[in-house]
Amino acid sequence: MKKIQLNINSSINTRLLVLMLMLHINYAKAQTNMVGRYRLTLDLEQAKAHPKKIYFCYDAFSKGEKVSYIDSAIVNNGKVEFTGVINEPHEAQLSLNHPLSKQMANEGDRLNFYLTTGTINIIVGDSLNRYTQTGGYFLKDYQAFSKVKSYYDHKVIALAMKTMQLDRHKDSTQYHQATKEFDQMVDFYANNVCKNWVMQHPATPVSLLPLRWFAGSVINDPFGVDSVYNHLTKSVKILPSALDIKRRIDNVKRSAIGNEAPLFTMADTAGRPVSLNTYRGSYVLLDFWASWCAPCRRENPNIIANFNKYHSRNFMVISVSLDNQGTRSAWLKAIINDKLEKWPHLSDLKGFNSAAALLYGVQAVPQNFLIDPTGKIIGKNLFSTELIQKLEQVLNAH
Repeated sequence: MKKIQLNINSSINTRLLVLMLMLHINYAKAQTNMVGRYRLTLDLEQAKAHPKKIYFCYDAFSKGEKVSYIDSAIVNNGKVEFTGVINEPHEAQLSLNHPLSKQMANEGDRLNFYLTTGTINIIVGDSLNRYTQTGGYFLKDYQAFSKVKSYYDHKVIALAMKTMQLDRHKDSTQYHQATKEFDQMVDFYANNVCKNWVMQHPATPVSLLPLRWFAGSVINDPFGVDSVYNHLTKSVKILPSALDIKRRIDNVKRSAIGNEAPLFTMADTAGRPVSLNTYRGSYVLLDFWASWCAPCRRENPNIIANFNKYHSRNFMVISVSLDNQGTRSAWLKAIINDKLEKWPHLSDLKGFNSAAALLYGVQAVPQNFLIDPTGKIIGKNLFSTELIQKLEQVLNAH
């Protein structure tokens, strides 16, 4: 009896060992598919535009920062080839126009595809958005999600156009109805379509595309997004863009209402270091903005009015600009033009890679955080009348 039991245990252990080995091999294979060299060949012989040059671009994450890769090649006898190394699969774009060009691109002038390791062959039809592809990994996943995305893109765009057409009549019933329909469609796409896609496809890196849409440019529900992220398999969760989403989730959790405000030190307009901790003991509105941000500029008069009204009652504003080196002069000019000189203005001129923005999980502007004298965050994204009401509430109580 004892001998039989040992044989059974031995058999079970052998099966477990084989299963673990298979999982390890599959995991290693999945990682091999995601990181390494790529070769992209493009056949443009059928394209009616007969392009002489083609642009190739994608966004990636390197050392925790978002980087845009842009390349180009001369079309030779209708053929183009790109080669390189990637640290994860990316949604990429081929275009007849430079990606940074202000020229409006027609739908047929660009082609979105999924860039992976290995050899990818693309044959273009009469326009760039009509193509066939062979090679590359996760192609079926990307095509399936693209089909769903395209369906909802057309619905969202149609509602956006309808809202824009009614923009002149903002007080009309039709405008409010169109705006409501647009918001409902965007919300449905994010919280149902994209969320469900990730939950149903946890093992493919393609799921990072709907996950980023579900998370949004501003993560309002970090715990909800975190639960969806945690549903992904390990091989997907450790990819650079997945880790970026995780970092954003954790940063938003850290800067949630009720938490202690994360401290940082940053240079002001004269290059002098200013620490947030210096203003402990005051109510502080930590305002994230940028000179190029129209909604930020529209909100500035409201911030000025509240600063003038409550500054003598222990209220301070600290503005952090998400401008970059190229817009430094525009940032300084905006401070003067908008009459914002009465409070500190800080920036490391790194755009959305600003150390303070990353610390607070800021991925869109305007955003702000109201901090009480003990250093606790007591309000978030307070604009217009909401800011007025909150300041009246907390300052009148003291």
